[in-house]
Amino acid sequence: MKITKEIAFNTLIKFSKNSMTLGYIFLAFALFPFWHEIVAVLLDWKPAAEADFELNKYFYYNCVCIAASLFFALSAGIVLRFMTDE
Repeated sequence: MKITKEIAFNTLIKFSKNSMTLGYIFLAFALFPFWHEIVAVLLDWKPAAEADFELNKYFYYNCVCIAASLFFALSAGIVLRFMTDE
């Protein structure tokens, strides 16, 4: 099977989209506890001194997924630049 530039481009775009989707999932896991703490303090469910406003490890996973997505998108852009209409 011959790998053409079009197949490489489509594969890189799919990888970029999938890693960005995974980044959204990690971002949701990172931000939900953060916003839960804010709402808990605002509604006086918890004192502000006991609230944990730090982002968890999933936020850093999100940053890695965004970097991977940007890398794949950049790679796809380079492949697209050198594609021919043949």
